[in-house]
Amino acid sequence: MDSNPASGAPFPFDLKMPLRRSLIAYDGFFEIYTENQTYRLQHPTGDMSRKDFSPESTFVTTLVADAGSRNLTIARLILQTHECMQSAPLSAAERQRALTVLHACKDALLSCEDIANQLKTDVDSIIEGIKQSGFWQEGQSMKLPQHPSLQTQASTYLVHLNRSIRKICEFAFALLELDRKDNNFKDLAKRVGAKLGVDSMMYKYVHANVERIENLILLRNFDEHPGDTTTVLRNFHLAGPRAISAPTWELTGAKATAPKFIAEDAIEQTAYVRGIAENVVMFALNELIQPPLMIMQINEDHIDPAWPVRFRVHLDTSRMTFVSPNSRDPT
Repeated sequence: MDSNPASGAPFPFDLKMPLRRSLIAYDGFFEIYTENQTYRLQHPTGDMSRKDFSPESTFVTTLVADAGSRNLTIARLILQTHECMQSAPLSAAERQRALTVLHACKDALLSCEDIANQLKTDVDSIIEGIKQSGFWQEGQSMKLPQHPSLQTQASTYLVHLNRSIRKICEFAFALLELDRKDNNFKDLAKRVGAKLGVDSMMYKYVHANVERIENLILLRNFDEHPGDTTTVLRNFHLAGPRAISAPTWELTGAKATAPKFIAEDAIEQTAYVRGIAENVVMFALNELIQPPLMIMQINEDHIDPAWPVRFRVHLDTSRMTFVSPNSRDPT
């Protein structure tokens, strides 16, 4: 389906913002990305086939996110992938299934962004309160401020982050037709190595990130599957005589890690997993796209902030064979 609304495809509602190639079909619904918002478009019957997309149809349109094409997660997981997939030897159904998996990854990462940003705001507010008012102490008794929902927010954040990792693995499984679906990079690396070879760029990339991805999965397991490695999550706490530390988390036990400030680390890990998702997708597509087409990175100076895709498919003329107009033989 043409994803450019300017081509004449009718809309059941009026948007005053330019849509720029941003109507994308998934299994059972469309999403429309303006610069700063995401709308979901769905037929009440659940049938989103071409015949239903007409001016006479009744659609349910819902604003689902205050994030659009300017958001890096949407731009680089959805819009960029959708563009590059048009050059891969995939059927429309295969593209749609793969994009639907990536859509779930995108939604999980957007949830991570929201939670991480809220945590940062909350923690900064508590710290500012401490700076202005101090904290109560009487003798050996001290009352420290606490983030009231730290445990819940941290747990929810890690659930969504772990889901995004599973969906990255599922995307690779779907696109490369691996022999089974994995939920971690250690097993994914083995399967990619068996399929593409240990000298392939994708294998080397996945293998290089096994340990860090495993640590993120272990952080999540403190709620449900604690084992030899456990997660220690601490609210505001003493870090020395009259010194207060912001909330931290760390792994202890067999695979211990150093404590990290939760508010900052959540933002950093979200960006990291988004980058992992983008690169795994591009490596997988690179295995499918055939010469003379190739995936190339856009120079940072030329990236449009309203549509910040970083990779595009280009025609590599150095790998083309030209035919003389006076002959059928290559020259």
